Amino acid sequence: MKRTLLLAISLIAVLSLSAQRYQIKGDIRPEFRTNRNFNESLINNSTVFNAFNVPEKPVVDVGNRDIVSIIPIGGAANAYGLYNGGRTALWADNNLNTVAFIHRMLIPPGGGYLAYDLSTDGGMTFTNNIQVYDPNLGGANARYPQGVIYNPTGNTNPDNAYYSYFAPSLDGSNAGPGSWGGYVTGVHKLSQTEPPTQHYWSSIPPFRQNVPSAMTINPVNGDIWVFEPALVDGIGNQYTDSILFTKGIWNSALNDYDYSRWVEYLPAFESGRAPADEKIAFAPDGQIGYMSFLADNGGDPFAAGYAFYPVIYKTTDGGQTWTGPTAIVLGGPDGFDEVKYYLTDEQIFELFLNPGSNFRDSILYTTAFTHDMVVDKNGDIHIAVTIGVSGGADNPYSIIASGGFGATFHIYSVNQGACFAAQYITHNKTFRGEWGDLAEDNRSQASRTQDGSKIFLSWADTDFEGITDNVMPDIWCWGFDVDTRMYTEIENVTYLSEGWLEAYQGTASHYVFSNNNTYTIPFVYQSFTGGDPDQPVEFKYVQDFTFADADFTNGPHVPPTCGTPGDANGDGSVNIVDVVAVINYIIGNDPEPFIIENADVNGDGIINVLDAVGTVNIILGDKGEPKSIYGSNIMKLHDIVAEPGSTIVLEMEVINEDPFVAWQFDIPLPEGFDYVAGSAALPDRATNHQIHANVLPNTNLFRSLSISFTNDFFLGNSGVVATFEFTTPDVAGVYDFVLEDAIISSIQAQNILTGTENATVTLEGAIEEYTVTFIITDQYENEIYDAVVTLGDVTNPIGDYIFTVEPGTYSYSIEKTGFLIETGDITVIDQNVTITVILIVDGINELQNNFTITPFYPNPAKNYTSFKLTLNKRSDVVIDITNILGQKVQTVNSGTFDADEQYIEINTESLSSGMYFLTVRTDNNKTTSKFIIE
Repeated sequence: MKRTLLLAISLIAVLSLSAQRYQIKGDIRPEFRTNRNFNESLINNSTVFNAFNVPEKPVVDVGNRDIVSIIPIGGAANAYGLYNGGRTALWADNNLNTVAFIHRMLIPPGGGYLAYDLSTDGGMTFTNNIQVYDPNLGGANARYPQGVIYNPTGNTNPDNAYYSYFAPSLDGSNAGPGSWGGYVTGVHKLSQTEPPTQHYWSSIPPFRQNVPSAMTINPVNGDIWVFEPALVDGIGNQYTDSILFTKGIWNSALNDYDYSRWVEYLPAFESGRAPADEKIAFAPDGQIGYMSFLADNGGDPFAAGYAFYPVIYKTTDGGQTWTGPTAIVLGGPDGFDEVKYYLTDEQIFELFLNPGSNFRDSILYTTAFTHDMVVDKNGDIHIAVTIGVSGGADNPYSIIASGGFGATFHIYSVNQGACFAAQYITHNKTFRGEWGDLAEDNRSQASRTQDGSKIFLSWADTDFEGITDNVMPDIWCWGFDVDTRMYTEIENVTYLSEGWLEAYQGTASHYVFSNNNTYTIPFVYQSFTGGDPDQPVEFKYVQDFTFADADFTNGPHVPPTCGTPGDANGDGSVNIVDVVAVINYIIGNDPEPFIIENADVNGDGIINVLDAVGTVNIILGDKGEPKSIYGSNIMKLHDIVAEPGSTIVLEMEVINEDPFVAWQFDIPLPEGFDYVAGSAALPDRATNHQIHANVLPNTNLFRSLSISFTNDFFLGNSGVVATFEFTTPDVAGVYDFVLEDAIISSIQAQNILTGTENATVTLEGAIEEYTVTFIITDQYENEIYDAVVTLGDVTNPIGDYIFTVEPGTYSYSIEKTGFLIETGDITVIDQNVTITVILIVDGINELQNNFTITPFYPNPAKNYTSFKLTLNKRSDVVIDITNILGQKVQTVNSGTFDADEQYIEINTESLSSGMYFLTVRTDNNKTTSKFIIE
């Protein structure tokens, strides 16, 4: 009864709107959906090939190529394996730095075999044609393969992961004359230390197996999902109003998947009219997921019976239950403005006969016949699809998209499906290309980062003078930031590269590689000779097409308002928990769930403390209208002078003419500075406020905010409102602390900041000091305690032998009466130094009653030296030479000498270079002198 009433209302709406529709000009060519698959027997037995004569492209020298690097990977027997939209043939895993591409094989061994190409270094090098399926081992020839990587929880080693493939096969088990009906699947450990597994099963009503376009793996539990419309014989308008699901659950005992299958009811508006395409994907949490169809189930009464449009189902429990269907209305009075206004007025007059003044609400739009879909970090769906004008009643379920009448669109949900937005990306210059039996449209695809923060759309289009069909395609790409809704320029991925104007059947990975805020999107395309899809093909991998955070400069795109403002966690009510969620989001704690559109209370596209204040106002009630004019309200950081390697206290002051309830700011920390966690404090100006501070994850950005859960005011009009501790680097210098994105919030959640004053942190005078300690003895190792020591410019008192110095080289001198002055140099680097110095008795001054000696000559000596000994009386004389260790090394001319002058010559040839001491003893007297041998 309920469905009958809905259809009745839908028909009335369609009839009333049809009267206002306009006639399409007769020279406009609509395009119809191509077959999802080919009758392989006809292709294999074809004797006449209707080859397309590909126009010659300009020659580009290798040295002038730009944008990307392209390498060959595997090959296949013909071009049909990648036909009809981007299935899940290419799969990257950022956690493993691994990417794999599944395809049919060359002959030999045969086009019914399956293999994959594998890179475990981010796509730089590949191992190609790793065979995983042999139709002779059970099953039948495989076609249109898909594949994903199963990575066990917590694993980062590619060798421990598995590649899982899935493909239809030509076992003829589906009813009718067609050859379809089988499924084949299996896994292969990426280390290749285990043989691949291989399983197959056939169609049994109601399990009408054909050629699925939807495959994914749940990022948390590893479940594999595959589904497709159940068609009798897999061809024509024989849709059974059912969707056939196949689900694989990992069996850790077998290291393989266990599969089950079932069907679900999904009726079409027109009997037998199957969905044109289907996709499935999950959010990073593995709980929220969507199925999307390009279908006509009557959910859009304006388009029912004439056009395809997105129809989605949603799960919030990992696929255990699904809600839907939800039709996304493209045109008509309830359609998207960006869809209704993407055609220019000139294009409208090119398409329609005598359009009226209010014609845009009456135009019937349709999607093309393939699409792609991903789910972001917030649980919102993102669809990539071409939209054009429907052929209408004369040509239902066709599209007018050639000649620039079609456009690439980004359709996404807000608040997990509370409402939807359509974002126009670009007019496509062409739509369909045909190469013999093979036809391909714009091939819209969607990719995302594994954390779900960035979305990337890609498509195929030909931009070459004189070419009106999509027969010389390039891959085009565009990026979208989930948090800010900012987006990039459109880039031609293959421009001037080896793949320029010949990136046939370009295929994007579901996930991209992320590294230091740079995003590398993996692509594969195929190259076939002379436009003949029956010939063997070589697959090409695009290694290095990237976007960076700095590229997201356009926007933000503003979606429609829906949901509940302030309900940040999406639980249906606005309370203090939502304020906490907003604060956690601001300081980078990534709360889940978190509905950005609800949290963005003021609708400026940015989540900050103003939204937290606004949420508090929603909870507490209206705080009145903001002032039209505010006074001066300055946020100021105080300068600091400190030592390197110390901990500093940064003070933030607000000098305000207007009352304020909250504030927020960022500071990019100079290298070497770090915030002391938990050190943020609020002085006496705060009343009932909380403070939050941290360095945002994976950045150097320090962020702090303060808010009152009752929106109380800060006290006073000047003075410090917050302090923070930071550790400093060990390097002296002047460092800038610069305020960014500063906010002073009024109670009405207005930013009343009028200026900022930044701070400098000067690190100086913190040079490390060390001690130099002297130990002084005579040549007999008797310690001397009363010498005078000078080090550099400092002379210590008698007996003080310890100095404190900075690193450097210093000269020293040591004096004591009766001893020779000792001098030298000492270098201090990074530790305390102790030096031992030996003082030598001054021989000239040591005049005894019975003898004297003169200085040595030559000194320093080489082979000899000499001195004069004068005796006052006949004496027994002993002359010894010792080294600096006090060891006797030579005795010279010992004996009895008469009173007279004696010339003593010393042969030094046997002595090594260094310092020596000569001691002369007579009776009870002695003297010692120093000499040096070079």
